[in-house]
Amino acid sequence: MHAVEGLCRFKSRKALASPAVADFVQKLLRMHTLQCLSKQFAAAATAAGVLAPPQLKYLASAAMLFCNLEAMSRGGVMVEEEDGDKAGLLLELARALRDSSVLEHASRLLLLCEEAAAVPSWIMPSAVLRVYYNATTMYRKNEEGLTGASAAEAEAVRAALREVLRGPCARHAALVHGVAMLCRADGGPSYGLPARLLIAALPQTRTDSAVPGARVMLDRTARALLSVCEEGMPPTRLGRRIAVLLLLRLARMAVASARVWAQTREHQLHPAGAAQPGVGAADLLGLSQLLLLPMHDTAELVMGSVSVAWRLLAEALALQPDGWAAAAGAELWRLMDAETRRGLQWGINNEELRWLGSELSWRLGAVLADGKPLPPAPPPVFAVALAGGVLPCVERLLRRAGEAPLGPEVGFAEGLLQQGTRGPFLAALLAYGEPRQAAALVATLGKLLRGVSSAYPALAVVPTGVPDLVVTCVRGVLLAVLYDEKVLSSRWVGAGQQQHQLARMISYAVCEWLPPLSRLARQWMAADAAPGSDDTWRSLGLVPLMCWLPLLACRALGGGSGAVGAADEAAAGAAGAAVTAAAAAGGWRMFVLEEVAAVSLLGDALRLAQFKDVDDDFVEGSLDSLALACCGVAAACPEEILGAGREGAAAVVPCGAQARTDLARGGDVAAAVPAPSPPAAPATPPCPSPAQWRPVLLRALARSLGSGLYGKEAAEALEALAAQLGAWEAGGGDPSKARGKKGKERGKRLLAALGRLQAATPEVARIAAVLLPPAEARALLRTCSYPACANLAGDSEADLRLQSCAKCAAAAYCCRACQVAHWRAGHREACALLGPGAVES
Repeated sequence: MHAVEGLCRFKSRKALASPAVADFVQKLLRMHTLQCLSKQFAAAATAAGVLAPPQLKYLASAAMLFCNLEAMSRGGVMVEEEDGDKAGLLLELARALRDSSVLEHASRLLLLCEEAAAVPSWIMPSAVLRVYYNATTMYRKNEEGLTGASAAEAEAVRAALREVLRGPCARHAALVHGVAMLCRADGGPSYGLPARLLIAALPQTRTDSAVPGARVMLDRTARALLSVCEEGMPPTRLGRRIAVLLLLRLARMAVASARVWAQTREHQLHPAGAAQPGVGAADLLGLSQLLLLPMHDTAELVMGSVSVAWRLLAEALALQPDGWAAAAGAELWRLMDAETRRGLQWGINNEELRWLGSELSWRLGAVLADGKPLPPAPPPVFAVALAGGVLPCVERLLRRAGEAPLGPEVGFAEGLLQQGTRGPFLAALLAYGEPRQAAALVATLGKLLRGVSSAYPALAVVPTGVPDLVVTCVRGVLLAVLYDEKVLSSRWVGAGQQQHQLARMISYAVCEWLPPLSRLARQWMAADAAPGSDDTWRSLGLVPLMCWLPLLACRALGGGSGAVGAADEAAAGAAGAAVTAAAAAGGWRMFVLEEVAAVSLLGDALRLAQFKDVDDDFVEGSLDSLALACCGVAAACPEEILGAGREGAAAVVPCGAQARTDLARGGDVAAAVPAPSPPAAPATPPCPSPAQWRPVLLRALARSLGSGLYGKEAAEALEALAAQLGAWEAGGGDPSKARGKKGKERGKRLLAALGRLQAATPEVARIAAVLLPPAEARALLRTCSYPACANLAGDSEADLRLQSCAKCAAAAYCCRACQVAHWRAGHREACALLGPGAVES
């Protein structure tokens, strides 16, 4: 006993895990030391109420021997791990713990002594709780795989440890001490445990001069409680419910402790400016008394309690979405929502926050991922997250990330909006969330995206961090609502309330996101970097643009009513007559030309597509969409493509926010650039001049199309368009020289080819038909009218208090600085045209 105790006094884990120590411990295990200790604990349990002080002292020493022997055995496992084989010793330890039932007998003795108020000092509860936690750690590591172990050996270790963790006395001891700790911390329910047992099971604590009036825990009660909830509870409905309720209380205690320790560190660094730790700390998250978890344990306990609770809740909701699970899930997300408001002061690094966010995003992106139509109601897991405030939580995380790109919110947001599920998850939030909050999320992403387009006028490297997060979120949503397994699908279009809301939000998102995304894409293509160096990032912006332009062009032609769908001359003439009416009614034609600058964008994309070494993602996923976009824009804007009429629209096109005047916008939606403060924002850099739509580029694109669903029709339309452009070039750029009898015949062939292409892609018209006009979409949320507004203050774009212009009342501003800047930037002239009036919102 004394030899083992002496070995455990080594400060170095490496020294403790030396081969000599491992050999010594292995011999002790084979001498049935744990079996002997188990018999002594079992014998003592029969007389727990009448044990003399010397006997209690001896039992405490035996418990310490048990704890030290188990710790040294795990140290030997570490040595074996370095040698590449840890299965043997770990299996031997697991079987010794199971066969001896030493933890079970020690836990029974502890409970009986506490019931009789005869606890053998703090050593025995500390030893029992520590071994229980360590056994859970071994079980968890074993699940990750054993080096050099067969499947049968790994399963044998898991089975042995599972029996140890689910022993009734061991589990009950961990639960009793955990409940006693929680009752001491929050004054919550004791679940029928007698008061004398709760008093006897109180954790060992100490004072801390850094936190006046607080008691800091010393033992492993909290870790043991987390362990029993994670691995020790039976996989039944009642077992999950008990575990979830305890984990929620533990999570509240852990985040409160983390915030107090963060306040303590801040006070130590800045004693003059920071608040005194401990003052009001007991009120954090409703705690009634100030019992703190150890500083070095808070990060693990926050992550563990939250992630395990959410996993168990997801399992319970999948089996039976009853009341308790829904209420507990909403409470968990309300806790996360409240913590994002306070700033995530948990002492957790970004990598750990990213992991926690990914754990919480589990099953949240499955609403649109299975290829089925949008369900009338969200799945239970998603509904619970919505009820708890996941939508405002996501927007708040994005706004804080835009303000502080190195802050903790960035890692948490990257995990919560993880790759692969960002698009479906965010699209589901827009479909099922509260409408005003959903519109605010769209506006916040648009503001952040415009900031990226202004902050990166010429990209030489692939951006990371917040810019990458913002662009991939926008890209994910725009593609998630269009494609199912890489096939264009209108599965979310319908007459239901959720389909109607998603159509409105997507219309708003297209208006807010496509102009800055177009600016980014043209800036990237104008950088003239080597095509293979940067194309993955370029394709992030180009792919959604190429996919959405055919729909917008179809909408500009009459909302998908088939205005260009006839192959005969009469239908072709009707299509030409419908263009002006559709553009005037919906505004999509002006949006495509002026805000998205589609003529310039597609010219640059045609030039980029001719490179053979362009990124495969762009080539395979976008050439068909590029062909559809070119044909659609040519049908909706023939004069601009041929160079007649508005030649300036193809030569010098306003970009993004700069194209939206007060008259067109009515002051409804902000074009914003994220920055720490609202008053000043740099002037938007000019867009590059557009590349020409050369016939040779169109023919090259036609030859590169595969034999897909509409490859033949798209190739025919491109060839007809190339012929029309070729005639225009032959005429020296004079449209009148390209219009004769042959020109009319070429026009008929072009419109007929476009009609066949539209008939081959009916999903385009079906999706386009549900898009709101730009003015109506932008009226969903009124935001600051200053195009360069940089105000990310507050938790939501919907919470910004706006004050209307006192003269015209058409424009509204979030602050005086934005109003002055917009007045100087050109609102002075527009204000006189909009009329008098004053309204405050």
